[in-house]
Amino acid sequence: MHNDGKRILILGAGLMQGPAIRAAKELGCRVAAADGNSAAVCAEEADEFFNIDLKDTPAIVTLAKNLQAEGGLDGVFTAATDFSVPVAAAAQTCGLSGHRLEAALCASDKIRMRECFLKHGVPSPNFTRIGAAEIKDGLKILKERDVRFPVVVKPADNMGARGCKLVYAEDGLAEALENAVFYSRSGNAIVEEFIDGNEFSLEALVIKKQVFVTAVADRHIFFPPYFIEMGHTIPSAFGKEDTDELIRVFKHGIEALGLSDGAAKGDIFLRTADASGKRRACVGEIAARLSGGYMSGWTVPYSSRFDVTKAAVKIALGEFPEELKEPSPFLTVPVKETVRSIGPDTGFSAERAWISVPGTIKKIYGLDEAQKTEYVKDVIAKSFAGDEVCFPRNNVEKCGNVLSAAPSYGEAVRSATEAVQKIVIRLEPNNARTDAFLQEMNADIRTQGAYPPNAFLFPPPFCAGSFADRLRSSALTEKDGLVLPSCFLPYAESVFGVHGLSLFSALKTACGIEPELKRKLATLKTAENTVSKKALPYWLSFIRAGIQGLLYVFDSAE
Repeated sequence: MHNDGKRILILGAGLMQGPAIRAAKELGCRVAAADGNSAAVCAEEADEFFNIDLKDTPAIVTLAKNLQAEGGLDGVFTAATDFSVPVAAAAQTCGLSGHRLEAALCASDKIRMRECFLKHGVPSPNFTRIGAAEIKDGLKILKERDVRFPVVVKPADNMGARGCKLVYAEDGLAEALENAVFYSRSGNAIVEEFIDGNEFSLEALVIKKQVFVTAVADRHIFFPPYFIEMGHTIPSAFGKEDTDELIRVFKHGIEALGLSDGAAKGDIFLRTADASGKRRACVGEIAARLSGGYMSGWTVPYSSRFDVTKAAVKIALGEFPEELKEPSPFLTVPVKETVRSIGPDTGFSAERAWISVPGTIKKIYGLDEAQKTEYVKDVIAKSFAGDEVCFPRNNVEKCGNVLSAAPSYGEAVRSATEAVQKIVIRLEPNNARTDAFLQEMNADIRTQGAYPPNAFLFPPPFCAGSFADRLRSSALTEKDGLVLPSCFLPYAESVFGVHGLSLFSALKTACGIEPELKRKLATLKTAENTVSKKALPYWLSFIRAGIQGLLYVFDSAE
């Protein structure tokens, strides 16, 4: 179908909006894109670009009205942004297809969303609102609403896990509230019960209130008390019974919010089994847009060959996507055990992220090698030489992502994981932020997993005291030509770093990048062939920061 003469306004011109811009152009539309960043990476792909603050809803509405008056406007759209409200406001004002403004408001404000779910009986965490002026009374408010620890504190109106934190006890509440309010445009935090279970991302298209669920993905969340998505895999590895429960609750939430014409994205939990063995779903959040995190624009089409972005653009143009007309393979949501029965063009896709410890990037290794990994489709770096990096507290602070597409779940996961493991960030030496991170080491077995965790987490038999004491008493031994402390040897292939690389493989990789490091580690020993005082920082930094730690100490000592 070609829409010659049709014009669509797309909010956002960043990487995540690129698939939407390209889909609209493939449909024959003229694309007007708007973004607050004048250097947005996909701005040049649009036919027209407007540098405008997307948080300014009245300005977006004015822009849409002007476009409609000057050459016509046939749709308003966004993907993977927080700006479904200005999209709905502009579409409604101009009489175009889209979710109604009231529904978009409910799907954008977590407090209104929870109140809506409560009213309509949608399974959802117990919650309360706490505004900036109420932080000092936070504990009292929680008790009044019977919201019990542990709790999740987050901004009422933001995405990407910014300002979100798990709080285990009363003494951590005030700080978490201050941070959440900082990230909230309205100055409100929401505090809700922590859901113990698995988390999933669901994607749907809604046409005249009819819901078509197009994808269910496993989310892989790490590094409490924060919620860092280190990847997702699609379709889900969970079975049909669990998937049906997720879809049921997702649809109930969409209906409760009043989403009617457009996309919907859900973060849905599957609680741990109750006494009867039943696992029940619970809505984390539902957004009135296509998902971010490379799902809608990449892994969904890689898995199912369904261009969900293009279909969503058609809905914004007031059209019914022919892909969803009967009979259609996309009307059946694939799960791991049935994916091959859907059709020959279906498969699996995995997204995995790579991260860094704090510092300044000196060099990045392995990007080309990662791209050459079997089944890898994309290697997308977001941080480069000279950039400041940190251990992530939200999903914006990750360094890059690998995306794979393969004929099986295991092959998709293996491909993305192996590709990530080939990528190494080398940091500038003698950096105060890196030094502080290394010096704040989680020193024993009881604390090693505390945020930020050590790169390698050893089992309880490893450490009766501090890692330093264990290392000092260790003889140096050799494995495959590399010297390492004897205390590492039993765990060389069974302890893994944050990117899934074994302890010995990480050591081997570091010495491959810097051959002189191999010689250095072999010479740093006492007369009794134990770890010397000069060697201790190398091995402690290795435990703390993996390959990055070894290379950093080597570079800083030179």
